[in-house]
Amino acid sequence: MYINLIHVFESILSVFDISLVKIKTALNLFQIVYLNPYLEYISMSLKSFLAKPFASHIATTIHKERQYAVQHQNDILQYLIKKASSTKFGADHFFKDIQTHHDFTKAVPIRDYEQLKSYIEQVKEGHENILWNGKPIYFAKTSGTTSGVKYIPISSESIPFHIRAARNALLCYIAETGNASFVNGKMIFLSGSPELEMIHGIHTGRLSGIVNHH
Repeated sequence: MYINLIHVFESILSVFDISLVKIKTALNLFQIVYLNPYLEYISMSLKSFLAKPFASHIATTIHKERQYAVQHQNDILQYLIKKASSTKFGADHFFKDIQTHHDFTKAVPIRDYEQLKSYIEQVKEGHENILWNGKPIYFAKTSGTTSGVKYIPISSESIPFHIRAARNALLCYIAETGNASFVNGKMIFLSGSPELEMIHGIHTGRLSGIVNHH
C-alpha cells in the first residue's frame, strides 16, 4: 500500500496546528541567530589556525634561501639577459655577448628615466619586443613628483612577484610575532584608483590600482 509521507507529515502538523511555513521560518531564524555566527567564528578561527604553520613554512624557506642570495641573483640575471637578448634594448646593449655581471655593468650603465624614455615611448606607441618580449600587460603610472609622469612597464611574468612579495611580507610578520588574529577579520585595501586607461592596448594606471585587478 502506497503512503504519501508528505501528506502524513502535514496531517500530523495540522493536529498540533503547526504549518510548514512556520517551521521553515523558525529554522531560518535559528540559522541566522545561532548557526551562522557560530559557523563564521569557526571559519575565522580556522583561518588564523592555518595561517601560522603556512607563515612559518614561508618564513623558514626565505631564511634558508638568504645564504644563496648572490647565486640566485646571478641565476636570475642570466635568465633575464637570455630572455631579453632578442629585444631592441638587448640588441642595442649586446646582450648576446654578456656572460657575467661585470659584462652587464659595462654594457648597461646606470641611467635615469629620461635616458630610457625613448624605449618607453616606443612601447607606448604600440611597438613590441622593445624592453621585453612582446608587449607589457600594464603600465604603472607614477605621480611625476620629480620629472613628470613616468610609465613603468609591467610584464605578465613580473606581476605574480608583486603579489607574492606583499603576501610574504604579511606571512613573515605572522611568523615573527605569532599574531595571526588580523586574518580573522575583514580587511580594507587602501590603494590608488583602480580605473585604468588604455594606451595602444596596454592597461595603464596606478600600481596599487593595478593590483586591485589581481
